[in-house]
Amino acid sequence: MYETASYKPPFWARNTHVQSLLATFKLRRVFVEKKAKSLLENTEEVILNCGSGVRLQGFYSPNSKLDAPLVVLLHGWEGSANSMYLLSSAQSLFSRGYSVFRLNLRDHGESHHLNEDLFHSCRLDEVVGAVKEIYTKYQPKQFFMGGYSLGGNFCVRVAAVAHQHDLPIDKVVAICPPIDPYETMHEIQNGFAAYNWYFLKKWRSSLTKKADIFPEKYDKKKLLAHRDLAKLTDVLLDEFGEFDSSKQYFDAYALKDSRLQDLQTPTVILLAEDDTIIPHTGSEKLYKSKYLQIVKSSYGGHCGFLKDGKLNSWSDDFLFEQFSKQSI
Repeated sequence: MYETASYKPPFWARNTHVQSLLATFKLRRVFVEKKAKSLLENTEEVILNCGSGVRLQGFYSPNSKLDAPLVVLLHGWEGSANSMYLLSSAQSLFSRGYSVFRLNLRDHGESHHLNEDLFHSCRLDEVVGAVKEIYTKYQPKQFFMGGYSLGGNFCVRVAAVAHQHDLPIDKVVAICPPIDPYETMHEIQNGFAAYNWYFLKKWRSSLTKKADIFPEKYDKKKLLAHRDLAKLTDVLLDEFGEFDSSKQYFDAYALKDSRLQDLQTPTVILLAEDDTIIPHTGSEKLYKSKYLQIVKSSYGGHCGFLKDGKLNSWSDDFLFEQFSKQSI
């Protein structure tokens, strides 16, 4: 069930904050987008009907290779289909013969107008619906999912229920997914201040967009009343009306305990032991399934895994390596 990652970072990239922050460094985008030119030139926007009137946005890049495998990639919280780590992984797979579908979660990227209700992390049904729509639309001979952070969490939860929805996913790979989201929120709020500031800024910006598009439904002043992640979460829970407490909400999308008891899809989770946002010790709370493999790296930060001075990521290679294997 456990393996050690082969990742060996250069000496200057052995600090968790260097890894995590350089991976989102703005100047990196120039290199990532230049490298992803062929992918972006072969991309079309797709609006998916996910059931119950929900629509999600995605970007499909078909490979010219005959019978190319298809990979659905999911970004992290307040990221998007155009996040650098997702573009980098998408181009890496595209250049190696894979078709790629980059899916935006609700209210991420520029998709706030598609649904009136707000995003929250327990909206699994619509992601399952989107993945099923993608499979039905393109009918690939091999079908994979990969995700980073919260996107990885969604991927694992899709894997756990795939057999219930006749979803023939060959393998799922999750990179730094939150296993116990309650712990994750605690780490963000009480850890390195830059991460708390970053996520709060992105979340407030997203809520502003939503309120501007649906002013008759949302009170912007109420949504933006707090500059504290925990308090803002409580405000949003009141809007959702589905949860009695933040603990109940976080536990509802946790991967721990019996969540993976019925897992029947080969699933790989990559964790970094120096990740200051996702505690790698959370892996001890995972159900020990024969379909689950956990790979741990001493380094990598949160979704960093930088491998050279050009800020290329080893996680791109890891995804390709895992999808190239037919089973765990």
